[in-house]
Amino acid sequence: TLTNAVPLGSNVTFVLTATNFGPSLAPFPAVTNPVPAGMTYVGATTTRGSFTNQNGVLRFALGNLSVGGGAQLTATFRADVEGPVTNRAGIYSNLADFNPGNNLAELAITVLCIDCDRDGMLDSWEGTYGFNPADPTDAREDADGDQMTNLEEYWAGTDPRDARDVLRLQI
Repeated sequence: TLTNAVPLGSNVTFVLTATNFGPSLAPFPAVTNPVPAGMTYVGATTTRGSFTNQNGVLRFALGNLSVGGGAQLTATFRADVEGPVTNRAGIYSNLADFNPGNNLAELAITVLCIDCDRDGMLDSWEGTYGFNPADPTDAREDADGDQMTNLEEYWAGTDPRDARDVLRLQI
């Protein structure tokens, strides 16, 4: 099982926390978060200040941050491309920072197809029953000759390789 795995086409929300650890007021810090390659901007929020999306770069303007002050920021993107994606964000201010090593954050995720051929059957189910998850035509086939297509067997929760396993409704 992959950690940080998300399905293709789903929305992914990254939550960032910006905190001023001192030793003095941080004048007008800003967080930038470019839209990661393979993702589309959906929305953003901040508990302090404002944000803009200019040319695919989110910029959160936080106003003055007192020592210990902070903000929670969210950036939501739609996963449009299968594969690894890394979200990167950084905070900066005009004031010299004594610990610049904590000004960057990144999180890697993996975007997975769950129905890559878009035939209505999960790829994992197709693999279990020996179908090709890259072939959309196998949904219309009837692997066991019981007059139910493989897609109908998927919907019914029956075994598409066993003609005796059929959906029965009793009224």
